[in-house]
Amino acid sequence: MCGAIDRGMKFVFLQCGRKYGKTVFLHRKLLEHCLLPTNNGIINFHCVYEKAQAKKILWIPKVPFKLCNPRFIKKYWETEMRIEFINGKQLIVDGADNYKAHEGTEPAALCIDELKNCNPMFWEAVEPNLAVYDAWTIFAGSPPGKPSQYREIRKMVQQEEEHGRGLFVQHPSWMNNKVPGLIPWLKRAQARYKARGEEYLFLREFAARDEAGGKRRVYPNEIIDVSNENVWVPREHIKEKVKNPSHFDWLCIADPSSGGAFAMLALAIDKTSKHIYIVDCFKQTNRALTGCHAIWDQTQAMLAPWMPNLDAWHYIYDDHEAWFPIEMLSVQGAPAWTPSGKQTTNIQAGVSLIKDAFLLDCVLINDELESLKEEFVAYETDEYGTPQRTGNDLLDCFRYGLYYLSWDSNEVVKEPIPDHIKDNPYLMMAYREENQIGEKDLMNDWLADMYEDFISYG
Repeated sequence: MCGAIDRGMKFVFLQCGRKYGKTVFLHRKLLEHCLLPTNNGIINFHCVYEKAQAKKILWIPKVPFKLCNPRFIKKYWETEMRIEFINGKQLIVDGADNYKAHEGTEPAALCIDELKNCNPMFWEAVEPNLAVYDAWTIFAGSPPGKPSQYREIRKMVQQEEEHGRGLFVQHPSWMNNKVPGLIPWLKRAQARYKARGEEYLFLREFAARDEAGGKRRVYPNEIIDVSNENVWVPREHIKEKVKNPSHFDWLCIADPSSGGAFAMLALAIDKTSKHIYIVDCFKQTNRALTGCHAIWDQTQAMLAPWMPNLDAWHYIYDDHEAWFPIEMLSVQGAPAWTPSGKQTTNIQAGVSLIKDAFLLDCVLINDELESLKEEFVAYETDEYGTPQRTGNDLLDCFRYGLYYLSWDSNEVVKEPIPDHIKDNPYLMMAYREENQIGEKDLMNDWLADMYEDFISYG
């Protein structure tokens, strides 16, 4: 990791546990760059999420002065937390909270500490400035508990890694052997976290793992685990399950928005077993692509691979967005959309329905649907236990679909019904009866039916 910058990489992402020593590592790397510059830039930045925090963890403990021989320092400014070296290079300790102050900076190198807590506008402001000196950037910190810019930047670095311009590393806290007694402390801490049902928090903060969890999660891991490979399955597996389209109700559900994210979810629900297959979705945040014409183009592209007969789909929308079906009427070839119904305002009932479906093991989801995974993880209640009303657009679509079909957990057949039975109405009738009464009673009913037929037709 230390040599990645020296090998010409422009982005390094250090996902690490607390007390790993990332702050000292970042600062040491910046000091090296100041004293042994590899470009013509002047100013090197070490940014923490707040300036007050930067002062607390770097400037007051005099970290720059402890790591650097004083004879290399020409002068420093206490208020600005700025150091000038004898070669003219400078190091500034700053916060990401005042992002506007960084719109005109020209960094030679940049380190962003505790990325998950940084204002997203900071990276938007500073990234274009890297072009002046082709500056390198190191991002560091433990992972967040919900989707955030942290994950977007991490993905960007991993993509750069494929082209030799980036490096992603993941190191737990216990890789730091410089803190006396750290390992015994971590063992005791893990026991404490586990005892209060928060081991996920320990693994996130100290093992640097992407662990979903939180006391306010609407769908805790015990009910919906986004890493469960028995629920989140490959697209090909879903395709095989829904290969007989006549056996399913096909639902396309929209949560329209003219200003924010426009969400669309596609479901296939087995007419007899009531098993649910979430086949596809999209969440459009580009406002240029949220007009009805563009949305219908995206919707057709999403639906056609699953059920090419677009007339066979049920098209449902959030009835609070009354403008949507009216505007869709102007789109050539677009279908009529049905309102989801007033009952969809009862969020708690919808949450209960979704929980029931997962507890009955009757849900399979296309594992490519990252946006849906993120919503399941991020969906939380407020301090009063009420599910939040923002950031859960796809989950709203899921609720609307279940309401629309009056999906009832009591109608779920635990074992999938074989196709050869579904295709035969007589076998299907027998199958339904068999799931409601015992084998002996079923045999008696069959015999009685045969007798009645014999009497009737002689």
